[in-house]
Amino acid sequence: MDWADYLRDQAAKYRQLAETAEELSVKEELLDWAAICEEGSQ
Repeated sequence: MDWADYLRDQAAKYRQLAETAEELSVKEELLDWAAICEEGSQ
């Protein structure tokens, strides 16, 4: 697995966790991490 694949996988995991997060601040943090991973995978 290369770095870009790893970052895409991590982004998907963060987005999945964000869907189940109850606190808005936690959801926003997870979505921020997902965006960072997606940006790094390009």
